[in-house]
Amino acid sequence: MRPSTAGPKVRLGIVWFIAAAASVIIGRWAVMTLWSAVAAVAAWQVSRVWMSVPKAKDTPAWVPHLSAGAALLLTVTAALGTSLAGIALILVPLTIVGTVMASGRRPAAAGAAVIATVLASVPAMSVILVARMEPWSAMFLVFAISFYDAGYFIGAAESSSRLEGPITGGIGLLAVTFAASAVEAQPFDRATAWVAGVMILLACPLGQMLTSAELPRADAEVPAMRRLDAYLVAGPLMLAAVWTFG
Repeated sequence: MRPSTAGPKVRLGIVWFIAAAASVIIGRWAVMTLWSAVAAVAAWQVSRVWMSVPKAKDTPAWVPHLSAGAALLLTVTAALGTSLAGIALILVPLTIVGTVMASGRRPAAAGAAVIATVLASVPAMSVILVARMEPWSAMFLVFAISFYDAGYFIGAAESSSRLEGPITGGIGLLAVTFAASAVEAQPFDRATAWVAGVMILLACPLGQMLTSAELPRADAEVPAMRRLDAYLVAGPLMLAAVWTFG
């Protein structure tokens, strides 16, 4: 999808990069605070977009607030413990469905809330879990995806080709990977840092496509979710890499 250039996109992108990097530097609770807040807003926005679809007319008006609260809860559990986060990721969506059914609606009416909660929570939870275990890996992840997003925006904004954005984004991401391999960001050595970097490179566009596929329309206005979309697949893969190489 071609990114929109309307509004203060560049300034907001810079602010987001500074905030994301600073949270990792400060520590676990700063990461939890920032990424939980963004996930909650993203879940609210995604559920609101889904509620605008005619077939979602049975969805309760309070679903966006339920989605935001559920996303906030899930991301906070990630800061407290890996096992707790895994349990919450199973139980919270089930609780959402039960809550909507308790209001007299069919299970399908919980669809918007479940999609929004999981879509927003998984990338944020992944960053929080990586930051808990290996701050250097979290910094690698945040810098790599931030440079990818910047390159993607520059390349795709005025291009008619769908490849130019991922290519220019990939150049920035590989530059970060080179730096990470040079300093051997823990738990990676020079070789495994490149494995992680290439993995993130392939995962970023996939995360963007999956996010668009889970929205009622690809150009839906969900700016907070667009801050997280490249992390949707890359975040869990980086978490798996830290577990594997750590």
